[in-house]
Amino acid sequence: MQDYVNRFPRCLNEAILRALPAGACRAAARIEWLSPLESDNYRQYRDRTFLQHLGLADSAGRLAAYWPRLGPCWDGLGLLRVGKESRREILLVEAKSSVNEVEDLGCRAPATSIPLILDAFLEIREWLGADDTSAWLGPLYQTANRFAHLHFLRNRLGLPAWLVQVYFLNDPIGPESRTDWLPAIAGVQARLGLHSRPPFTLDVFLPALNTE
Repeated sequence: MQDYVNRFPRCLNEAILRALPAGACRAAARIEWLSPLESDNYRQYRDRTFLQHLGLADSAGRLAAYWPRLGPCWDGLGLLRVGKESRREILLVEAKSSVNEVEDLGCRAPATSIPLILDAFLEIREWLGADDTSAWLGPLYQTANRFAHLHFLRNRLGLPAWLVQVYFLNDPIGPESRTDWLPAIAGVQARLGLHSRPPFTLDVFLPALNTE
């Protein structure tokens, strides 16, 4: 992501714009990247700082009431600017090079934070029409909490936002092709009890870059 954002943003931007659903890719759309920027030491943001970076500092209290500290650390943050009016749509980016990165150790939040997380997940499953499965707090917790923050922006704050899931191809540790990624992506959705593709999510496939 660092290389694409800072060295090859055109390739990244075009791939995201192509992934938008029919009718959503508007003329004169452009993307402004807020992180990870070389000029900012490639910093990534979470919790209050990710809201501040998006110009949403006033919403930090609402996020704290919705989700506990140490939420997702975003691989990328951007703004999709649309048309002459420069309408801004938020891009939250999660990037993966390997199928092994799909799973993690599950929710490790302190016991005092679990009720807040469970309340949020109940709300999100209702929005997505998803079943309650053990994967939400288990090995797919990372994906689940990304959905939680998409839901927060879109439905709690009423802001246009997209979750952009970038899958790298031909990385030495990962799948070689888009086709190789698809079973893993479908498996995530099935294990989270999803019966259809989550709304406002984009799957973007890009070749891993040779940094040598």
